[in-house]
Amino acid sequence: MQTLLFTLLFNAIGINFNSDVISNPDEAPSFDYSSAEMRRDCLIDSVLWRATECLGTRYQYGGTSKSGFDCSGFVNYIYGAFGISLPRSSYEIANLGNKVSFEDLQPGDLVFFKGRSTKSSRVGHVGIVVENLEEGFKMIHASTSHGVRIDNYNTAYYKVRFLFGKRLDLI
Repeated sequence: MQTLLFTLLFNAIGINFNSDVISNPDEAPSFDYSSAEMRRDCLIDSVLWRATECLGTRYQYGGTSKSGFDCSGFVNYIYGAFGISLPRSSYEIANLGNKVSFEDLQPGDLVFFKGRSTKSSRVGHVGIVVENLEEGFKMIHASTSHGVRIDNYNTAYYKVRFLFGKRLDLI
């Protein structure tokens, strides 16, 4: 049932949910949680589900709750809900995990961008990948002008500011 809900929600907001479709919705799915990969996939599904529950939340500088988020406050709130403690700033979060090539980004990976100035090389923004696309990725993040939303990397604004992606060791 949860997979069906994920599929419906993600399809409604334009994201392809890549989990197995349950053939009989009356039967509870069985998962093999013995593999680290399965545990990580389930955690990422839950992280993304929690993140989409925040869509539309307004931007607030220094915000760390559903009354308002800044970018790192949003990432902290989402991962913190699953017991994963992260530093408070996007710059500090960028020091965690392992770098991931642009082509290998996966849902749940963190993506880092320059701030407002394209001339800077310092991390100023962070988002969470929700979907890997042939031409880039979609991310959920707290935008200063629109609050929590899903954006496509492949826009003039984000494309020139992209720095790198990171994968956290979650399991």
